[in-house]
Amino acid sequence: MYESILPAVLCPSCPDGWKASPHANNARINYMFNMGDGMLKLDAAWHHPNYVNNQYVQARYRGPFHLDSWVDFADIQDGTSHTLAFSESATAPNGYWSVEVKGGSGWNSALLEPDGAQPIIHPDVCMTSVVDPEKPRQYLNPCDTWRGNFYQMGTPWNGFHTVVPPNGPSCWDSPTGYWAAIFTPNSYHPGGIHGTMLDGSVRFITDSIDSGDLTQTQPVAGESPYGVWGAMGTHQGGEIPTEY
Repeated sequence: MYESILPAVLCPSCPDGWKASPHANNARINYMFNMGDGMLKLDAAWHHPNYVNNQYVQARYRGPFHLDSWVDFADIQDGTSHTLAFSESATAPNGYWSVEVKGGSGWNSALLEPDGAQPIIHPDVCMTSVVDPEKPRQYLNPCDTWRGNFYQMGTPWNGFHTVVPPNGPSCWDSPTGYWAAIFTPNSYHPGGIHGTMLDGSVRFITDSIDSGDLTQTQPVAGESPYGVWGAMGTHQGGEIPTEY
């Protein structure tokens, strides 16, 4: 069943989308769900007893979808025409440990300061310290990511964040697990990616969209610090993005 290719969830521009995953010949997916700007402890369900009362972990639900979590239309306080539902993204070409920026993920432990009362995330590390400067299409240190390789999975690697602007790198704080991670949508379209809003409209979002201040850590409430791009991801942030 999982080997059956579903054309409806594949982008024609992605060269690997129609190929079977190297993992059990699983069919792939190019359309990812919106996780907003919540980047902390992505690998545990919201009701995990260790995290259910942790405001920093619960802040990962600033987007309408997440692992084992979704919201009703009545919860979209920022408006369905202003909030993303899905985005296209390339799949990891070679499955886990793919070095390619398009579809893969890199890692750098400087992304997260885990100690202290509040964990601090540094999204700017994703922009400056995970891509090989001599090979800008590849990561210095790839991750154990299967992004887009399993169409049936609701795990964070089949989602995206509105933090690092489109077609930028994705990054984790470790090579095999994501206490903190940023999954960035990317595509093979020049200049940007296509995103679907919660009202069903489709927008082309450029690589140059305002992404605010990437030196700021993940917020727990209120407006996103990541500019217009961050505002498009939150559903209760109180922002109304005016340009895309």
